[in-house]
Amino acid sequence: DDDDDDDEADDNGNKHENGNSSEIVNNSSNFPVKNSKTDASQHRDVSRNKIEKHNRETSKNPDAANINSSHGKRKRMEQPSSSNSIKAKANTETNKTSKQKDPSKRKENWLHRDVIVRIKSKKLPKYYQRKGIVERVLPDKFTAEIEILDSSPKARDGGDVLQIDQNDLETVVPTKEGKEVRIVNGYGRGQFAVIKRLRETEECADLILKNEEIFKRVHYDDISKAA
Repeated sequence: DDDDDDDEADDNGNKHENGNSSEIVNNSSNFPVKNSKTDASQHRDVSRNKIEKHNRETSKNPDAANINSSHGKRKRMEQPSSSNSIKAKANTETNKTSKQKDPSKRKENWLHRDVIVRIKSKKLPKYYQRKGIVERVLPDKFTAEIEILDSSPKARDGGDVLQIDQNDLETVVPTKEGKEVRIVNGYGRGQFAVIKRLRETEECADLILKNEEIFKRVHYDDISKAA
């Protein structure tokens, strides 16, 4: 009979202040209750199944795993074509040309031993336009001790030794390709090279160094014939 009274009271929406709390919990079991722990477990199972499926597909096709990640970087990973290699080589030669003109590589003094120079000063009329070999450079680096060469193969008028300021001298450039010169100023200063090409209208030459490097358009003032 008590159970019947409780049912009626519940149906009428009346609250039992002295009711048994355990009965209220038991009555609430008639309604569906969401189990958060069960849902989380099912979610983990679904995620695990997706991962396992993805791993199986990746093992069959390894490239597929990299498609999305490498899509934005594919252009940078491509190997340079042969045309790009040619351009790179041309840029290297151009850079060497620009280095030759780099002010930081140039110095006021250009005198070096074992080169042939020409006397351009008229203050020494006897030796004006005569050629000589630089035997040594004095400590001030602007004065050369030169031995005068014969004015011609048949003449025996050489052998004099003079000390001359570099402002009274100029470089001597061979008239034929394949001759050896020394770089007296600019990039490669002090090195010996062979003339590959003479550019007379530009007053410069293309050089091949002993290590087979190529310097293009080296000005005549920066090279002198090797002794």
